[in-house]
Amino acid sequence: MSVRHRKVKQALEMFCNLHHELMVQYEASQLGNFKSKSKLLIRAAMCMKRDNQWENSQKRVGHVLGIEVGDQFRYRVELNIIGLHKQFSNGIDYMGRGRNSLATSIVVTNRYNNIRKSRDALVYTGHGGNPNNTWYSVSACDQKLAQGMALKNSMDAKSPVRVILKVREKSHGVENCSSRRSHCLLVYDGLYLVTNMTHEKGVFKFTLNRILEQPQSCVALKDDVTGNADNSKNFESVGKGFIDGTKCGNIGRFINHSCSPNLHAKNIVYDHNDKNLPHKMLFAVKDIPAEL
Repeated sequence: MSVRHRKVKQALEMFCNLHHELMVQYEASQLGNFKSKSKLLIRAAMCMKRDNQWENSQKRVGHVLGIEVGDQFRYRVELNIIGLHKQFSNGIDYMGRGRNSLATSIVVTNRYNNIRKSRDALVYTGHGGNPNNTWYSVSACDQKLAQGMALKNSMDAKSPVRVILKVREKSHGVENCSSRRSHCLLVYDGLYLVTNMTHEKGVFKFTLNRILEQPQSCVALKDDVTGNADNSKNFESVGKGFIDGTKCGNIGRFINHSCSPNLHAKNIVYDHNDKNLPHKMLFAVKDIPAEL
């Protein structure tokens, strides 16, 4: 892990801990709606900004130091903290103004009927009122080429744009997020080039193609299993539910086979005093974010 990647991870861990501290200060009833949760997330992020604890504070085109393709994030505000996308709600981030602006990144959600045509291509609907919106209470109105001007300028200049996909978390991976209420993640999918812009009734649409020779992120376009998978016995465990450590080694080495391992096995004696027969307990090395 590089020094910059470690700093990004540390900033995210700091945000997680601060957010948790703020949560315990509020009653559960105060965190029962979406707006209250969002305000608390932003408050934690702004506390870090006040103390100069954000990473990659300067906007830039291209990859961001310390962030790799495929990195996943739980909250939109985390993108601000690490400099991947410095907008709390707008889908298009940019640098410069007017005709001199360039898009730095976009967040692709289903809010404005964005279409992922394939693993390496998508159609992004510009920011603004969208008559096709069905999940959000946004009044239907024609879009204006405001922040979208940065995407047009990026197309003309052949300037790369970072793409972050909002996807639904799954037990065996992630897939496109199709509902506001789904439990979603944000995945950095790499750099794209804007190759075309069209103006249809009420909306601007931008076609983006992924730049070649980049690592693939783990975003699935559809389920790997079709048909009556619920009744399949292919996923039933075989054996007695335990392994022989003398033959297979410490189980922790299987769980810790990760770029960011978080498991620590420790010998614990709590119901007798024989240190030769300890209980094996598993602990998290770093904090695990609480589910909201």
